[in-house]
Amino acid sequence: FILNFAKTDNGNDINMFSNYSEKLNKLFSSEFQDKHDCLFQKALLTFGDYLAYISGHYTFCKFENNLRAKTDNWRKVFNDSTKSSYLKQLLDEVDISNLQDSMQNIIDDFQESNNDWKSLFIKHKAIIKYCVNYQIDKQGNKINLARSSAAGWKRKAELVSYVFFKTKLESNVSIFNPFQRVWYWDTADGTPCAVIDLWNYQNKYSFEIDIRYSGIEFLLLFQDRNWQILPDEVVQKLEEIGFVKEIEKIYNLGTDTEEDANYTKSCTCKIAGDIDFDKVENKIKEIIYDF
Repeated sequence: FILNFAKTDNGNDINMFSNYSEKLNKLFSSEFQDKHDCLFQKALLTFGDYLAYISGHYTFCKFENNLRAKTDNWRKVFNDSTKSSYLKQLLDEVDISNLQDSMQNIIDDFQESNNDWKSLFIKHKAIIKYCVNYQIDKQGNKINLARSSAAGWKRKAELVSYVFFKTKLESNVSIFNPFQRVWYWDTADGTPCAVIDLWNYQNKYSFEIDIRYSGIEFLLLFQDRNWQILPDEVVQKLEEIGFVKEIEKIYNLGTDTEEDANYTKSCTCKIAGDIDFDKVENKIKEIIYDF
């Protein structure tokens, strides 16, 4: 594939071939990868979606020495005309004498957009590395991050809600008082989400908010950790700021029918439109300020 990069109207250019080879050798060296983990992947992603498809999932490609790993990873990039063109564009941009700064400049110059899944990986630190084996799953606008090393992995995190957790929650738990804890729930069976919880209310309730992303909108789910009925005054205040109460159904043994109950165990709020982390953060703060 390097020969293809070095083609000109007059045949293969030996100087271009040597230049591309030297850059690739340095980029793929253990010394470079040990010091600059995922910098290459993020810089390459700025040129386009180069991810290789393997066993039902997509990979950002890891740097491994065994032949099978190379075949399953980077060779699928090298042998694809579109994906290899992204690699060529990257090699044309970087300076062999300072690869780190060259690639960091490419990343810094990339136009950030929370609505572009590539941007979330490019602009936010350690998201690629968080994916086990650097693998993801694409389901329309929804991107799931591998949280298991199994070949057909099911345990996952969700990209947008995880980036929200990393940027807005992880280091800022104090500003969400009376909530006492923030964490992220990855799961094999349920819906992965960011969680803010342990609000001790009246020494009786322990409130939490799950923050989920469906691919088209955020969903905030307010509930008691122990699934107790929410107090009426809490439900009322949540409704005032745009939450909708979820009416429970009870089974009436006397009439053998389901009836609307008079209680609510959870309230939800949907935030649609462009992905706006500030808007979601402010909605959570509205809850706090209203009590």
